[in-house]
Amino acid sequence: MTNSNPVDGSTAPAPAETPAPADAPAPANAPAPANAPAPANAPTPTETSAPAGEPARGAAPAARRPQRTRDPRARREALAAAALEVVAEVGIARATHRAVAARAGLPLGATTYYFPSLDALIAAGLRQAADTLRADLKPWAERLEAAPDLAAALAVLAEEYLADRRRARIEYELYVAAVRDPELRPLAEAWLTGLAEILEPAVGPVAARNAVGLLDGILLQTLVTDRDLDVPALTTALRRLIES
Repeated sequence: MTNSNPVDGSTAPAPAETPAPADAPAPANAPAPANAPAPANAPTPTETSAPAGEPARGAAPAARRPQRTRDPRARREALAAAALEVVAEVGIARATHRAVAARAGLPLGATTYYFPSLDALIAAGLRQAADTLRADLKPWAERLEAAPDLAAALAVLAEEYLADRRRARIEYELYVAAVRDPELRPLAEAWLTGLAEILEPAVGPVAARNAVGLLDGILLQTLVTDRDLDVPALTTALRRLIES
């Protein structure tokens, strides 16, 4: 490039461009060299920065924690069964939400969620016990009605009942607890009257009550001593009551 001299019209060579110092900063809008490394904290091409605590856009989603399925009906039944066990051990007056939750292996909040009041929790337990008793007496009635030897059939049913000692203990603890807790008496009376009503058509009301009383005493003694039931001896005793 040349510059024109205004005096004589001659041209003079343009001064050479002065190179920038080696340590001079590049202009703000100058493109970066093609082989320049990216800053250490720059996001990768597949990620964009995100606020703290949130996953970066484009990053692989974090694995979700598996959640336990909750069955409300199963939890209610477990709590009602646990309430029966606690009541059988300490009585209604000393039963608490916390004791029932610990027995059921559930958090205290679950107990108060499904049964806000202690009365509702205990009532659920008693209803469950009554339903179980009715369900148990139905097959007893069917087998006793078809039995050619009523005394022998009743003794065998008693032996089968004692096969589940844990359940038998809980039910008899409730039965005995009815002495001090009036709220438990309907459950105890349901057992007494229910079995007597099954036997009464075949042997009459007096023999039916006597047979139930004998059976109750023998079952309780067997549970207390933790012995096997003497089925032949029970059969003989029942036959004497029924046939007298």
